[in-house]
Amino acid sequence: MNISIFSLTESGRLLSLRLSEALGADNRVSRLCHNEYIDEDAASFWNLGSMAGRLYKRSDAMIFICRCDVAVRAVAPYIGNRNTDPVVIVVDDSGKYVIPVLSGHIGAADRLAERVSAAIGAECAVSSGGSGKFSVEGFAEANGLIITDKSAANIVSEAVLNDEKIGFASDYPHSGLPGELTEFGMCRTGIYAGSDTAAKPFDVTLRLVPRNIVLGIGADDDISPETVSAAYNEAISAMGTDEERISLVLCPRRLSEAECIKALCSRSAALCSCRSEELLENMRSHTGGAPICEKRIGEVTFTVGEKQVFLDFEKQP
Repeated sequence: MNISIFSLTESGRLLSLRLSEALGADNRVSRLCHNEYIDEDAASFWNLGSMAGRLYKRSDAMIFICRCDVAVRAVAPYIGNRNTDPVVIVVDDSGKYVIPVLSGHIGAADRLAERVSAAIGAECAVSSGGSGKFSVEGFAEANGLIITDKSAANIVSEAVLNDEKIGFASDYPHSGLPGELTEFGMCRTGIYAGSDTAAKPFDVTLRLVPRNIVLGIGADDDISPETVSAAYNEAISAMGTDEERISLVLCPRRLSEAECIKALCSRSAALCSCRSEELLENMRSHTGGAPICEKRIGEVTFTVGEKQVFLDFEKQP
């Protein structure tokens, strides 16, 4: 998640440092401080509204350390719809309260707000009527699933809030279903967990796809990172691999500088260095089996495997 943190005062700057440390382990965090209260690790701005506009479409979440009305005025000109808007959270300058103000369902503002409040010891005012019901986005995040259709996710979330039974179909083993979901009967809305792009078991089907692809890249010692990048797109296309599903890249350390690998790791994939001759052994250890696909482009070999998936409804994001 790309998170932008805005602060206007010295106390806000100090809070932004704490939040950056708390959220930076598993997110890309950018700190934006007013020009009068700046440090070497933050970008500066004079006009909050202008800076917010520049980052609005590029951020998954925006945290404003200021008065709520100031934050609302800063983002108001750029608000589109909840399918595409970033999460917007306000933290008061003293760090006592955290308020999610935008994108509370599919944008997961409530969950991020709760994490922010825990990091600074603040009181969290959840805005989207959290009721302890099943959360599509929480389940997807906890289990490494990709939400492929935000509109369908919104419909499912609204159906849950309206006490409508939600169908569930899965290609993977899973724990017991929560009360809102059922594998039996006819349901208007439902969730399908699997990789079949044609699957549509419900009138409104939300398809959740696991981010469980392991990509192995092997090459001789004299092959450069540039050669790997040149072959990458052809290999991925030939193997029919969805880049967004790649969760782990296995390759020799020297190839980790390839632009294609750096791009994958900047999004969500982890990197595991290994020698080319150990590639298949490492692939089996991570997937529990042999690669499902292999493609050689020039002097570079690409292999793809899938981690085993178990869906746990009790797991927390």
